[in-house]
Amino acid sequence: MMCRFRGARVHSDSWGTADATYDSLAADMDRFAWAYQDFLPVVAAGNFGYREQDSTLTSPAVAKNCVAVGKPLARGSGHAHALQNPA
Repeated sequence: MMCRFRGARVHSDSWGTADATYDSLAADMDRFAWAYQDFLPVVAAGNFGYREQDSTLTSPAVAKNCVAVGKPLARGSGHAHALQNPA
């Protein structure tokens, strides 16, 4: 990750795969975070929550050494509106 070598210690990645398994991408992220313990990868949890049959947590968010950020799906409860439009 070039950003680490340019001085960044936190990096946000809003991309991922449709794969919910611990794959080589997640393993690479874990190896990098372990090697550079002053670096924190922040990744999107996944973009497939609209399809109920799929996992909403996908690679690389399944890595052990990252922070995965997502939004809960709250159908019919009004919570989604409150999260998008806080008072």
